[in-house]
Amino acid sequence: MRRTRLLCFILLILSVAAFGVMRFIEFSRQDYSMPEIRMEQEEITISVNDPEEVILEGVTAYDQKDGNISDNLVVEYISNFISNNRRIATLGVVDSNNNVSEAKRTLVYSDYRPPRFAMEEPLIFSVNASNADILEGISAIDMLDGVINEKIRIDIENKGSRSTAAGDYSTEISVTNSAGDTSKLDVTLSLYEQSELNSMPDINLTEYITYIKKGESIDPWSYVDSVRMNNTEFTRYDDGALYSANYQTMLSTNPEEAEESVIHESEMQIANGVDSTVPGVYEVVYRIVSKNAVTGTVRLIVVVTDEEA
Repeated sequence: MRRTRLLCFILLILSVAAFGVMRFIEFSRQDYSMPEIRMEQEEITISVNDPEEVILEGVTAYDQKDGNISDNLVVEYISNFISNNRRIATLGVVDSNNNVSEAKRTLVYSDYRPPRFAMEEPLIFSVNASNADILEGISAIDMLDGVINEKIRIDIENKGSRSTAAGDYSTEISVTNSAGDTSKLDVTLSLYEQSELNSMPDINLTEYITYIKKGESIDPWSYVDSVRMNNTEFTRYDDGALYSANYQTMLSTNPEEAEESVIHESEMQIANGVDSTVPGVYEVVYRIVSKNAVTGTVRLIVVVTDEEA
């Protein structure tokens, strides 16, 4: 009986020892070393048009067990812009035992610029216009995301009384791209009673927002495309003046009154508030008075960028 118990005890000891040896061998075969990511440069310059693979150029990965695992490298995440067109890319790599390592790389975009706006019509509306009506003619283009009209936001001063009172309102239009970069326009929104809109001269510009580099200048008159006033359309000709459709007829039949069919630059009041030496958002205000003493007004938004001319 005692021998049987002793034998069982010895077998138990041997089983425990064997199990311990097996666990030790299994543990020793496990790879707990982390892969190593190496890069020639921690900061690189890229273009907004470069594919993601460019971010991994000059980056390699090694593992003690697997050797060269550079093919496993991926770009896990790219941060929002931090400063001076810079973003931080997080790179990752995994070995055959699912050990993961990460590294950071600074990306400097050589040709990036913030989102830009475009406008199909001036910021002149009826007092009953909704924010959606106002935003309908505004678009935004981004170098990273393309068209991002759905991200445009508008903030109108005194918006509580806006729907019932005509006047000029300070307005902020903004848009933010997927990299967290926001462009803003501080502009003037002009609201009129519908009867005023129907009777006032209509000044049409070739564009209602323009971007210029720091140090550049503009010719405000060159943006005037046409004027509709006193039920007559005046259109720009090659000499820069605006002529009505019947000008040639008037010139041949009644030369003395032909000048009434022409609008020269001197007949339009142009207030150019642009300081091209200082980046910012400015307005050029155009005004013309009809024979009925009704004034038409339109604004050109001029954005002076940080770029040197």
